Amino acid sequence: MLGPSLHGDVVTLQPLQPDNLPVLRQWWANNQLIGSLITAPPIPTPKQEEQWYEEVARSADEVIWGIHASDAFVGWTRLYDIDWLNRHAGSQIVIAPAGEWGKGYGSEAVKLRSAHAFQSLGLAHLAAMTLAGQAGAQRILVKAGYAKIGTRQHYAFRNGSLHDVDLFQLLREEWQARRRAASQAAQPSQTRPPAGDTPSPAPAATSD
Repeated sequence: MLGPSLHGDVVTLQPLQPDNLPVLRQWWANNQLIGSLITAPPIPTPKQEEQWYEEVARSADEVIWGIHASDAFVGWTRLYDIDWLNRHAGSQIVIAPAGEWGKGYGSEAVKLRSAHAFQSLGLAHLAAMTLAGQAGAQRILVKAGYAKIGTRQHYAFRNGSLHDVDLFQLLREEWQARRRAASQAAQPSQTRPPAGDTPSPAPAATSD
């Protein structure tokens, strides 16, 4: 299915649109980008991509968004393999133009996606995978609250060789705890008057 619009400070997640498809085809042809993904299908034809879009839009176990910054289409993110009974899903994000990396788009997109997954979809567990040592992608996940839980050795065949894959997860209760902590940190602290400036208590009322 196509995800609803979600608004952050630097990015907006919007339903992926048909006019995004030509840009996606350009990204699929980018060896630097595709080489960083765990799975990379062959570059689709326009007809294949249109069929893929129609399937995703109808899907009951996937939610996909386009990521937009200052009205520019800069990537996509999705929840996939959603298990509604057991309340878990896989998650993926791609910030495509290299010139847009390091601007905080990825971490905010993941935070928006997680809030929707836990609050609106009722999920309890989100999983993610990256190629081992992929520092940029892992930094995005950790900044958004994911924790590394293990490594699958020789799990992804990329660029002519097998690579290890690092596993990450985010649990709803951990996400909720981070939100509470952030909310408390944002509240103004109760300041106490400097020593020696403590006001004297008012005299107690008396009756004659």
